[in-house]
Amino acid sequence: MTFEQDQTDGMILVRKPTGLSSNKVVNIVKYIFNAKKAGHTGTLDPFASGLLPVCLNKATRLARYLLGKDKEYIGVIKLGEKTDTLDLTGKIIKKSPVPSLSDEEINKASLFFTGKLKQSPPAYSAVKHKGVPLYKHARKGNIIIKEPREIEVFAFEILDINLPFITIRVRCSAGTYIRSLASDFSEKLGTTGTLQSLERTKCGDFLLEDALSTESLKGMDEKENRIISLNKIIEFMPEIKVSDSIEYELKNGRKILSENINGTSSLEINKPFRLVSTKNELIAVVRKEEDSIFLKYDAVFN
Repeated sequence: MTFEQDQTDGMILVRKPTGLSSNKVVNIVKYIFNAKKAGHTGTLDPFASGLLPVCLNKATRLARYLLGKDKEYIGVIKLGEKTDTLDLTGKIIKKSPVPSLSDEEINKASLFFTGKLKQSPPAYSAVKHKGVPLYKHARKGNIIIKEPREIEVFAFEILDINLPFITIRVRCSAGTYIRSLASDFSEKLGTTGTLQSLERTKCGDFLLEDALSTESLKGMDEKENRIISLNKIIEFMPEIKVSDSIEYELKNGRKILSENINGTSSLEINKPFRLVSTKNELIAVVRKEEDSIFLKYDAVFN
């Protein structure tokens, strides 16, 4: 089936396999749906697997609102070895004996890794230094230590203990490096450690269990039914329904007075919200500005 562009305005939940980059998966999905544009809502390292939401066509304009959403991961740590990349793709740079640890000791150590924490990006990461990703500097032997950034870990759970392997589940803010958490946790246990596997299970309100592999998508006859609508993608934003006349004015680029739309008075300044049509379709993402009587348009969808 060949898709028209307006049929592919939305988001598809993809189960990324290990070994492929996020951009490679995006390009596969873009081809499957014959989309003009495509992009993801937060990268997964090639060695990682799991949930990768892919936005198609007009939905790419909404991806930025999902980049900052909380994430959930399940990872397996191998104690006793540390690699330069902090995961199994790197070279072993340190080996340490694994202490005889009780379940109680391991669970107690995990308590130190919840709440607001400071974390420096790994030397092998896509964070840029002077316009160049850190991993490119590292491959040339230049290890750059960036300033620690604040992250938040909402939950750090121990799912399984089979030393030297420990399986963890982490719910965290965007921008958290599970590789770094795994390494720091291993040190707290009195040894070294590296991440053996990583799977993203949740991104915002979207779940891995609802995702499909690219192979499944290729063979699916009614794959368009799995596309998440523009309005559903940002359902977490406040919603205001507007009349057909307001919809017409919005789509024709006219300025709209905040006071002309019921329900805006209670909304926060500079926080995006949805304007939705009488047919429950997303018309625009807008926000109120402190020094303006007009709504500011983030995106308008014709």
